[in-house]
Amino acid sequence: MTDFDKKQDAYMERPARIQVDPETLSGPNQSKAQPQGTTYNIWYHKWAGGDRGDKIKERAETRVDIDLDSGKTRGTDDKNSYICVFFARGACPHGYQCRFRHRLPKLSDRLPFTKDIFGRDLFGQTRDDMGGVGSFMKDHSTLYVGKLPTEGRTAGVVRRHFGEFGPIERLNFLEDRGVAFVRYAHRYFAEFAKEAMSNQALDEQEIINVRWATEDPNPRARADLQRRQEEMARQAIELALDEAAKERKESEEEVENRKRALLEANDAGQDEGERKRIKGPTVEDAAKEGDEQEVSVPTDSIFSTETLQSLHSMASSLRAKPASASGSGRTEVKSTPGTLVSAGYDDSDDEA
Repeated sequence: MTDFDKKQDAYMERPARIQVDPETLSGPNQSKAQPQGTTYNIWYHKWAGGDRGDKIKERAETRVDIDLDSGKTRGTDDKNSYICVFFARGACPHGYQCRFRHRLPKLSDRLPFTKDIFGRDLFGQTRDDMGGVGSFMKDHSTLYVGKLPTEGRTAGVVRRHFGEFGPIERLNFLEDRGVAFVRYAHRYFAEFAKEAMSNQALDEQEIINVRWATEDPNPRARADLQRRQEEMARQAIELALDEAAKERKESEEEVENRKRALLEANDAGQDEGERKRIKGPTVEDAAKEGDEQEVSVPTDSIFSTETLQSLHSMASSLRAKPASASGSGRTEVKSTPGTLVSAGYDDSDDEA
């Protein structure tokens, strides 16, 4: 784990704060985005036709402060949650109750190939104006930053502002054009920085323009890009293998624990059964068995339930008496459905 990731984990020990007042988003002063055209293209996520709305831009009213706004939310422990896009813009009204994460992305985050860090679907092609969420066919790790001042230490200012959202590998500033290209270590950081710095101001009152950068035609840059993509693929495979091995190990341990519990329970049952087979049932076991024995009452008998239970008790007591030496006092007790239970009675008694 890098120092950058450790710093983000430290922020998760505190609850995330509310960035904006919820009433400002639902009250009468709520600002609604105006359509930037006459026809909305659902594939490219943009308006077409009419006057271009990006000729006159307004400065963003909010901006995220990573050191102040990062914190734990309801979505922090949810493996399927994404980063809150409103948190990146500095305008989340939910704070700790937000269902998404309020932190910077980490290299250990596993995201679907066709989604960005905010859970939005990526497209097959980049928009014509190089805006929007981007494409899953390209490695969008480089940002184009336009409308920068051409005087002063602009390169250092750009690095300071954009370095807040992730490690920067390279920054190329074209002073005569007021344009900078910021390349991050991973597309995760570029996606976050694009949302966070869109229509923002640096140290002056300028309103910068942040878009995806086009592919660098420099052969060295292309070779470097290919090397980075291979390294990212290798890291992703290693991470997936490590997590798969961890899950497999946990599954094996769970299976072993279940087997051990079953064996212990089986051994305990065998020991009890072996003791009873060798020593026979104890007095307590016999008494318990006698108490738990149910008396079967025939449904077609002419006697009541109380009478049959009394006869059954008498038969049990006679059965428990030891037989006499001559055998003349031996009494047999038979119980059959629908007949009188004989308890020492004979035909002569009935005739009398």
